[in-house]
Amino acid sequence: MEATVLVLNSLEYSITENGRTIDGVKVHYIQEGNPDTSPDKKGFDVFEGSLPFEEKANVRAVPGWYRMGFVMSAKKDKNGRSVNALKPASIRFVGNQELKSPGEKLVVNNVAPSAAPSNGMVGAR
Repeated sequence: MEATVLVLNSLEYSITENGRTIDGVKVHYIQEGNPDTSPDKKGFDVFEGSLPFEEKANVRAVPGWYRMGFVMSAKKDKNGRSVNALKPASIRFVGNQELKSPGEKLVVNNVAPSAAPSNGMVGAR
């Protein structure tokens, strides 16, 4: 599965524990689409995921638009039960996202029209 996402930030990490190294790229992102419209919630859900370290060169500009590939992965929920979840597996740069000062709308720069919202607004269609 793939989705168009706006990556808000990224962090490369490398942790060695008990002689084993774990490395990757942690990203926080929102998915393209309309924000949540439930009465108790406003705005977008911000997701967090870790990409394989080999994908670090593909995270070129932040914030930025990307096509992110996902794979199904088993993980433990808060009660220790095994559940299936989508995990980021690959990322491909689509275009920059320029953030302007308050009062000005978000403007998408250098984005292929088919890959980003048509009017330049996050979540707008």
